[in-house]
Amino acid sequence: MNRVKMIILTTILLGIIVVNVSAQNSVPQLINYQGFLTNQNGEALTNNYNLIFRLYPDTSTLNSDWNEEQTVKVVNGMYNVLLGSSIPLSAEILDNNSFLGITVKGEVEMKPRLHLVSVPYSYHSDKVDNEDAADFVHVIGDTMTGTLTLDGGDINTNGKVKELGNDLIPRGVIVMWSGILDSIPAGWAICNGDSGTPDLTNRFIYGVGTGEDPGEIGGTPNHFHSTDIGSFNSGTYTGTTGYISISTTGSRTVTHSHSVDPPATDSNTKEHLPPFYKLAFIMKL
Repeated sequence: MNRVKMIILTTILLGIIVVNVSAQNSVPQLINYQGFLTNQNGEALTNNYNLIFRLYPDTSTLNSDWNEEQTVKVVNGMYNVLLGSSIPLSAEILDNNSFLGITVKGEVEMKPRLHLVSVPYSYHSDKVDNEDAADFVHVIGDTMTGTLTLDGGDINTNGKVKELGNDLIPRGVIVMWSGILDSIPAGWAICNGDSGTPDLTNRFIYGVGTGEDPGEIGGTPNHFHSTDIGSFNSGTYTGTTGYISISTTGSRTVTHSHSVDPPATDSNTKEHLPPFYKLAFIMKL
């Protein structure tokens, strides 16, 4: 029994939100109460507890204006109940000062009672675990203000995470991918000219110049060098390489020639790239 009593004494109010506003703008008849249960060591609890909720006109009156018992499921310390779900809350009770008391069935009521302050169609607590409201994230409609810190775990969403109103990774961002092509994440596509991507197959990236927009292509996959070997000119070449003995009278004319046959020309392709490692370019869709 003492352990249960200690649990309730360490209850922390997380929030009280009024729901079920009627079309006639009457005072709502349900209060959404959220709490957090720990043991005497501050450890969050998981179990079912029978809790009795009472509303009083002040902090000391013994007789309550309203009471309701609920079996509350607590998971990892968190629990949530709708006050008024079995015993209706009257408008008269909510129009006046109300103090909420919580009791584990069979135990004494936890102290202090919580003062519910009435504002138009809502009730609130200005303290959560002795912290001011300014220390927490504020949500109004679909807008949240304040700093949200996630200590471990993941954020999963079926939509998009945005920064300053823009996608966190804008459409058109291109990154290098080292995995297999069949494992490219959803929302990304290989840059092969399909799905609105540029065709970067077997291409290098060349940064644009001032005033240019991306998209220009250029360069060639191979090229050739040619050399023109000039022909031999006719002429007279003199020198002694041997002799001819002629025994006769009169004049004689002796001629001879030399021919030069250069080797045939050749054509080859030479690799001129430095060592490389191939990666795939993928684009955010």
